[in-house]
Amino acid sequence: MARPLELIDQDIAELEQAAQDLAGQFQKTYSHYLTALGQAVRQQMILAGYHICTQGYPEHFLDLSLTQKQELQSQLRSIVKKAEAEAIALVEDPKPEDSPVVLVVEGLSDEGTPAQDISLVEEELTPLEEIADPENLAKWQDRIESGIVKLLQQVSHETNQVLHAAGIGSKNVPPMLLEAAEKLPNNEAIGGPPNLVTLTLEAQGTEDLPQMPGLASLLKGPVHIMAVHLRLTDLEFADSRLSASRGQIRTLSGRLNSLKRDYHQKQRERAIAQAESAWRASWFED
Repeated sequence: MARPLELIDQDIAELEQAAQDLAGQFQKTYSHYLTALGQAVRQQMILAGYHICTQGYPEHFLDLSLTQKQELQSQLRSIVKKAEAEAIALVEDPKPEDSPVVLVVEGLSDEGTPAQDISLVEEELTPLEEIADPENLAKWQDRIESGIVKLLQQVSHETNQVLHAAGIGSKNVPPMLLEAAEKLPNNEAIGGPPNLVTLTLEAQGTEDLPQMPGLASLLKGPVHIMAVHLRLTDLEFADSRLSASRGQIRTLSGRLNSLKRDYHQKQRERAIAQAESAWRASWFED
């Protein structure tokens, strides 16, 4: 027989309070982390752009006039300045713009089948200060981490677009190939300095790249690509403050996982206790 509901509810309330306390620690830690991340992105992206212009394609950079060089550098500084602000803003509004919308279906009949009129209602994402349980806190953290990945992809893409528009890089690179290079998983990024991806492709070998179907028909010969590909592992490895903050986040994540596990157990225990009570309330002897 389950414990009394009052005791179970007391345990659940304590876990919810612990989640609220942990949410405050997450906010503080992520604020420090995202501030350091913005600064690391600024430094490493400029270094990556410098490497592409001076080591990857020095002739292309030298072909630019002084005004063009200064305009290119100004555009790169604008990208990182915006990235710093967006990184800090993630802790305020962690929902990525292209994240899937969570929809709640309304209008089910009593039998659970769809009624004639069905309305789709967007489920509101709980603000951090209103988080009341470990589940909502975990969703908030997931959106933060998704936002970080999207930000790095966005900065990489914008930087490569600016470099390409300035004439830095191979002239015959199909846009689909450049975009695919920007999004290679960490374990597929090939060689070179940190936060850069270097590829040399020939039409003969592109059949092994399922993420780029039809690429072989676009290649006119061997194509060499060097592109910015900001990777969180590279950024954290190069910045001790960022790495230390990530360590603190891992510690908090461990505590959150423990809270989630205990919370699920208590919710299960509560459901069992309610079911036992409902059984007793409805039972009668013939």
